[in-house]
Amino acid sequence: MPDLFKRIAELSTKNQSFCIMTVVEATGSTPRGAGARGLVFPDGKIEGTVGGGSLEQEAIQEALALLKNRQPLLKKYTLEDLDHQMSCGGTMTVFFEPVLPQNLLTIFGGGHVGRALAQAASVADWRIRVVDNREFVLDPSAFPPNSELIFAEYPEFIKNATFTGADWLVIATPRHQYDAEVLALIIDQPVAYLGMMGSEKKVQQVKTELAKKGIGIEAFMNVHAPIGLNIGTETPGEIAISIVAEMLAVKNKIKEIRAFSF
Repeated sequence: MPDLFKRIAELSTKNQSFCIMTVVEATGSTPRGAGARGLVFPDGKIEGTVGGGSLEQEAIQEALALLKNRQPLLKKYTLEDLDHQMSCGGTMTVFFEPVLPQNLLTIFGGGHVGRALAQAASVADWRIRVVDNREFVLDPSAFPPNSELIFAEYPEFIKNATFTGADWLVIATPRHQYDAEVLALIIDQPVAYLGMMGSEKKVQQVKTELAKKGIGIEAFMNVHAPIGLNIGTETPGEIAISIVAEMLAVKNKIKEIRAFSF
């Protein structure tokens, strides 16, 4: 058991997804007692065990589903219902606890908007990573503590990066100089959110430019551009708040934005 706890701590440090299955109650004849644990990973692999056999296969499928809907669950299993050869009448209650990586916001461009966005998103509990090809821009004092600041050419960084459903991407390169190039490289990534700065006119120009490269209009369906909620923003701070507000709406699956009522 101590080794499993160490493994949980290790995986959490690496910001990996997994689901902890814990037997919290076992009555009658059961393969494992209360306290038995197993870890299920997104690819279906398991470490540890809650009993093996039909019970464990059922539990693994439940854990995989919960990793997608991000909710814990307490579920009781009657072993005879799972496997009629087990006529002992035992029951087991399993607690499923999904452990998901903290959302990571990668900002392409560390200028005025990028800095303001990093500060606002950090307060809203995103981890921050900023990529810029101008080393002088990446001043640690301008960003939240523990921000990952990467000095690199954008294509080079993207080539060596891996993006998942825990990634949030915002394109805000200086003077929009690299926006189209960056978007073309990441537009098909399986991320939680992808947004690009720019006016309606600028966004249309980028769409036209990418169309010449064979990237069809359907690829833009999941791109938030112009980025942020339309709340009449002008300053970098206001723009940052509108972007984080939109990200929170996506995160919380809010489709209709309305004022609070008291």
